[in-house]
Amino acid sequence: MERRPTLVRRLAIVGAVLVAGAAARAAPDPVATFRAEVRRLQAEERAYGEAFPARQREALDRRQAILRQHSDANVSPIPDDANAPVAALARPLAAIEARRGEAALALARSGAPAAGPVLLDDAFATVAAAEALDAEILAARPTVFGTIHDQAPAFRRSALATREAAAIAALAAVPGAAAFLAGDAWAEAVEKDGKRSVARRVLVVDVLGRVAARESVAFLTSVGQSPLVCLRQAAIEAAARCGAAGEEALRAGLSDPHVLVRRATLAALRASAPTTGRMLRSLVARLAEARGAERRETVEALRALSGQAFADDPAAWGGWLATRQAGIDAGTFDARREVPAGSATTAAVAATVPFYGLRLAADGVVFVIDWTLPMVYPADLAFARTGKPIDWFGADASWVGRQGQERQQTVVRRELARTLTAMGPHGRFGVVALRDGSRDAWPKIQEDAVLGRRALLACDARSIARLDGVFDATPPGWSRWHESLDGLWIAADLAHLGPGPLVELGTPVADTLVFVSDGRHRGGRYLLVEEEVAAFVRWNRFRRLVVHTVRIADAGTAAAALLEGYARGSGGTSDWSVRAPPR
Repeated sequence: MERRPTLVRRLAIVGAVLVAGAAARAAPDPVATFRAEVRRLQAEERAYGEAFPARQREALDRRQAILRQHSDANVSPIPDDANAPVAALARPLAAIEARRGEAALALARSGAPAAGPVLLDDAFATVAAAEALDAEILAARPTVFGTIHDQAPAFRRSALATREAAAIAALAAVPGAAAFLAGDAWAEAVEKDGKRSVARRVLVVDVLGRVAARESVAFLTSVGQSPLVCLRQAAIEAAARCGAAGEEALRAGLSDPHVLVRRATLAALRASAPTTGRMLRSLVARLAEARGAERRETVEALRALSGQAFADDPAAWGGWLATRQAGIDAGTFDARREVPAGSATTAAVAATVPFYGLRLAADGVVFVIDWTLPMVYPADLAFARTGKPIDWFGADASWVGRQGQERQQTVVRRELARTLTAMGPHGRFGVVALRDGSRDAWPKIQEDAVLGRRALLACDARSIARLDGVFDATPPGWSRWHESLDGLWIAADLAHLGPGPLVELGTPVADTLVFVSDGRHRGGRYLLVEEEVAAFVRWNRFRRLVVHTVRIADAGTAAAALLEGYARGSGGTSDWSVRAPPR
């Protein structure tokens, strides 16, 4: 009788083990669930790709019909719904990638031991696909007038950007992410990146910034010593997310020998930064040496952190900071207490020059002038010459006379000359007159249509006098400057950043680009504003090119959104109030 309780207990234990085993077999494996969901989504993506050509032809036919109804677009703006049929094609793919991001986040939160490696493999596969698509998009040849590029690569790249963001969020949610990322994940990223890529290492650094653990800061500080400029920039951006623990890395970034790293640090400070007196002292010291766009951004960071109204006078900033010295030494100073409620965070730097109402703060500026037919030969003159609206989809450009071109050239040249004179002899400039859709706009466009092709010119009277030759030698072409700007981005890498791998990013010749256009365009690699702007922002992350845009005439909200998107995505400004010049 005494043995019965023992037997009952043993039977209970065996039953519990059997029940637990059955429950374990019944519970789905999180990794298997994630992989099954990925396979389902990949099948949906293949089906989307197979059906895309026919759907794209149908959408482009509808778009063309809308545009032909407004063939007098040089008089009235193109309707904003012209690209709506094309935009509808992008939504299913975006939805697929959103579901994939949800599946990745569910795996990360499950706590499965293999979640980290599985999600890392998926993230690296996403990076590889993005690199392949970037190469495909950049290698695409220009369109022939009247045709449109296949939009599938642009849609896929946009969707991959969504998946990349989801992969970063999922990896950051994995338990013990900091140690895993700084160890095995980094070693694998270095191996898979090889010598000509940094994409996987940048992804790991971005995730570490989301983790914001103490071990993340220590590792990010070591990455901040990398010889690759873009890795140092990524480390600075990630350290800024770590709060006060990242202050030392940010202070080191302010004294980095490369201007792009210093400007990345300033951008991080403006976004989310420690507000100690030591940081402000470092900023004031940097202000005494900074020039151009870096000087403007230093003042903006000081204004954002302190709430003070000084412009770009280091003595004024230093004097104000000296009155807070006791609090700084005692460790009781907090710049957040200095900022009045509702105060502005953007300063007007004194050392700026005007251009069409914009205020430019830069030593090296490239002015890109849209020299296409609607810009050169405005609508009022075109109608007076022909007696009817122009059909830009099949018009013969041979009728274009000199009157409109001379009028626009005079006004643009006069404004350019005034700005370049104000920049003074220390300034450097270049001018590009865009007239067609050449992909290799900067390196291969006819040389007499570009000033400062090999090196920017000094802002002296001799160089300014050469402006006439640029516009005289450049006959107006069709409005396909989307691709011309793509060519400028590519050329900025190939022609101005040195012969080494693009990821090394040598010191750029120009830090500012001013784009002047009437906002009217046709064709190009991207038809949707949001995708074109997103592509530029991705390209510009580690280049820090500030783009200011001037829209000469009001061509509708879609054109305004595009030009303003370039400016907003780079820290520049946009003026759309300028109207066509008087006769």
